[in-house]
Amino acid sequence: MINEVRMMKFKVKPIQGDVSKLNFSNQAFVETIWQLGKMDDFIEKHISKIDKQQEHAFYHYFEGMYQQLQEKLSNLHFGTGIVDLNAKRNLVEMEIYKEGKRGKPLN
Repeated sequence: MINEVRMMKFKVKPIQGDVSKLNFSNQAFVETIWQLGKMDDFIEKHISKIDKQQEHAFYHYFEGMYQQLQEKLSNLHFGTGIVDLNAKRNLVEMEIYKEGKRGKPLN
């Protein structure tokens, strides 16, 4: 799964905090990113085959899945399990995106 995630070419853009100390090998993180990548691949392959009547249901279904996975990512704990009394100062915010074929982020 880790190799597949690497091949999906996700990029991490730090917004707040120090992401260099995070363990990106966290199993829950890898699984969630893998699921997002697979969902993206599925949509990319099949979106052109969806007729206009099914399009709304298709987007609604995948939007719900996307929101669940995004919430799961937001609630992951990368730390050591030790409660940090200064947790607010150690908050990390990052943007995770998949590069397009020409090296540009997908919108």
